[in-house]
Amino acid sequence: MDVGSEDDVKLIKENIRAEGLNPRDVSALFITHPHMDHAGGAYKAKRLFECRLAAHEITAEIIERENFGSGGISFYRLRLRSNCMEENH
Repeated sequence: MDVGSEDDVKLIKENIRAEGLNPRDVSALFITHPHMDHAGGAYKAKRLFECRLAAHEITAEIIERENFGSGGISFYRLRLRSNCMEENH
């Protein structure tokens, strides 16, 4: 799940609890792309929920720096490499 901005994390936690679930039962955050409205609160949520983060490696590096909220635009200054996925049957 994308977590939105840092301000959204508290609401997500409240919504999880409202469903009768424990926020610490979240096992992973799936970040689709590094826009503030999708990943701005990822570092905060990862720490709060004590879960893993699933994201493109560049996105994950930005989030793990803890300053994504103030410097997410740096993503666009990085040179991207081509990646391919192999299917295992």
